[in-house]
Amino acid sequence: MKHIEQAIGDLLLRHNCVIVPAFGGFVAEQLSAKIDYDKGVMTPPRKALLFNKQLVSNDGLLINELASRQAVSFEEASKGVAATVSEWNYRLKQGDRIELDRVGILFIDAENNLRFEQDRFFNLLLASFGLDQVHFISQNEVEETQTIEQPSIEPVLVDSEDTLVVIPEQKQAPIKHLPRTETVAAQVKEEVADEKIVPLEAPQKRSRVWKYVAAACFLPIAFYSIWIPTRTDVLESGVLSIKDFNPFYKSAEGIYTQNEYSEDITFDKNTEQTLQEQIDGLEIPTDVFPYSYADNLNVLVDISEINKTEEAAPSEANANPEPTPVDVPETVEQPVVQPDAMNFIVGCFGDKSNAENLVQKLNSEGLSAFIVDVKGGLHRVSAGAALSNEAMNEIRSKSESLGFEGWILK
Repeated sequence: MKHIEQAIGDLLLRHNCVIVPAFGGFVAEQLSAKIDYDKGVMTPPRKALLFNKQLVSNDGLLINELASRQAVSFEEASKGVAATVSEWNYRLKQGDRIELDRVGILFIDAENNLRFEQDRFFNLLLASFGLDQVHFISQNEVEETQTIEQPSIEPVLVDSEDTLVVIPEQKQAPIKHLPRTETVAAQVKEEVADEKIVPLEAPQKRSRVWKYVAAACFLPIAFYSIWIPTRTDVLESGVLSIKDFNPFYKSAEGIYTQNEYSEDITFDKNTEQTLQEQIDGLEIPTDVFPYSYADNLNVLVDISEINKTEEAAPSEANANPEPTPVDVPETVEQPVVQPDAMNFIVGCFGDKSNAENLVQKLNSEGLSAFIVDVKGGLHRVSAGAALSNEAMNEIRSKSESLGFEGWILK
């Protein structure tokens, strides 16, 4: 039975409802903290327990907890709970009280009803673990301390020539000798009227603790507000380290050593083939050759003259043929072109004579053509040069109207 009571208390710490099969269920409700100003007590948050005898269905929570603790099967744990419930019912009928540790007390009242009273000394709310009631000075006690009772003064009359007048016990008044009895009452009334009762107030000692606390907090802040920007590299690096708060820490200067790399590095030289090498590497003879001028740019080159020259070359048997007259084309005058001008290239030729023929043809059409330079063994022919985009567009449109397409060389 002790195992069941312990399990119920532990489960109520983590759950809000624990059902004992065939007996009833304990339902928890969280209550917020309370402050009683009249009694001067502040109570932390807690769990309020209720017992509902209608919750008798087995949800498996208590049985599984007992089976896990006792290392038994679910059926054996169910039998143990049923035996405990039977014992509780028998004891309740006999008028006994069932005390559950940290939970409360179950009993039968005079009207034969099952009652439950929660344990008021244990808080089942884990969030309030370690919190106890806080007592403070109530409002009633404050009002009582501020109220000062005024002592009542009652004069004493004695039928004699010499009369003793007694002042209240709080103050020892001097003894006065009055000459006659008739004037005693009048003199006492005058003294009472002239006397003012002043309540004594205890001097209040103003605590200066907060001043020292503020000073203790301000000094480190003022020190580090000057130390960190001037003595550290926070402003340069933007990184704040815990070592920056230590004024006795000295950062060592960084020493850098060069790493030696012993492995030899070899570079493969990518040799670019000339035009003649690419022509010699052709497997099928052709009159037009696509020369790779640059990446993603191929230029069609007319190599028919080169093929004719190779076919007409004399053999070893006819080593000394009779020279035949050759028409030498007229040299084309090269116009003066500024180095930063743009050129509209319309052709590239391996044979310079073919390039000069194209220049003459373009000049006859009204263009200012010329041979720009020799690139990779090719003579590049320009249809004209210009310094502005407008002039270059005119040269390009005129050249394309004659059937010559090309590209702009900057």
